Amino acid sequence: MIHLEQALQIILSEVRTLPAQRIQVLSSLGRVLAEDIHADFDIPGFDRSAMDGYAVMAQDTCPATSDQPVFLEVIADLPAGYQTAKVLREGKAVRIMTGAPLPKGADAVVMVEDTKEEEDRVRVFRKVEPGENVSFAGEDVKK
Repeated sequence: MIHLEQALQIILSEVRTLPAQRIQVLSSLGRVLAEDIHADFDIPGFDRSAMDGYAVMAQDTCPATSDQPVFLEVIADLPAGYQTAKVLREGKAVRIMTGAPLPKGADAVVMVEDTKEEEDRVRVFRKVEPGENVSFAGEDVKK
């Protein structure tokens, strides 16, 4: 029996580095990059909602339970592809769609399934943590 180090040496002495090839991306499955690639920009380029729901300050949801919901005033509607100049303050929420940029002041998104909207306010039935249901800038690809 040989030692691990010896076996590794034998294997590495027989391995040959293949020359780099330039191929189309669609033909690259199962291949390895010859060199590192670097992104020119972050993807996503901004903090965005990962779910349909309500952008909130997580601290506002701390006491929320299914029996004792928290009520927040809905101050804006934010579809994907749009921004709002409104800054989220304590006790407020913004209705937000998946992919929409997180409004200033918000640090979490409550999923629509954990809420019930009533006119200009929303009942929140569960507490969320900061960063919950948020895709952060550069999360997929970092510059």
